[in-house]
Amino acid sequence: MTMRRTLVALALAAAIVPLAAQQPAPAGQPPPTAGLVKKGKAPVSSEILKVKLPKPREADLPNGVHLIVLEDHRLPRLTFQIIIPGAGGYYDPEAQIGLASYTAQMMREGTKTRSSQQISQDLETLAATVTVGSGASGVTATVGGGSLTEDFPRVFDIAADVLLNPSFPADEWDRLKTRAKAGLQQQRSQPGFLAAEMFNRVVYGSHPGGRLSTTPKSIDAITRDAMVQFHQTHFVPDHSAIAFAGDITFADARKLVESTLGSWKKA
Repeated sequence: MTMRRTLVALALAAAIVPLAAQQPAPAGQPPPTAGLVKKGKAPVSSEILKVKLPKPREADLPNGVHLIVLEDHRLPRLTFQIIIPGAGGYYDPEAQIGLASYTAQMMREGTKTRSSQQISQDLETLAATVTVGSGASGVTATVGGGSLTEDFPRVFDIAADVLLNPSFPADEWDRLKTRAKAGLQQQRSQPGFLAAEMFNRVVYGSHPGGRLSTTPKSIDAITRDAMVQFHQTHFVPDHSAIAFAGDITFADARKLVESTLGSWKKA
């Protein structure tokens, strides 16, 4: 009987030990480290750390534009960006701060053959985008956009029209001025903007690199004629770059640029 009880106790103990080993460690106690080998570094393969970026094809066009094409045919979509040095807010006259920015915005508000509403409706129908922008203190302006591959020739034609033939309609400028002044009032109610403005004033002084925004006085000094003159003088192809990324070949991209922007002459 004694030997039988001993055998039962040993069997129970043998069953309990694996169950106890499976239980999580009590809260507050570190997990056991028995059997672990400390390597001293993260298990990252050097192959994973290698960066393999695709290489674009490039060419210089006769009018001074540098063409860059990065082909990617996995999706039927295409984007582009035109970078224009010399058309940024860095070159604003001191009495007309904001001229570059508002010139860029107004380029999208109508051309010699398209109204602002027509441009917006055409782009909405094509589910496409065309934007024009210029920073308050940057040295460049940009024209960009994108669409499905099948619609891209029409979209790029709109972009070329916006770039080369903006009409700067006076009624659109009056509406933009009203919105801009309201935006400036809201802007100056934000402590973060006021702090950044003071910081730039201390660091840059009156240098154009410290400009963050325009003023109501500068907006009133900006006229339609001033925007027309700024566009003619600064939106030129000299040293500009056009980059395509997506479902297009280098030959097709070059043909498209030469057919739509061939009249864009050097200054």
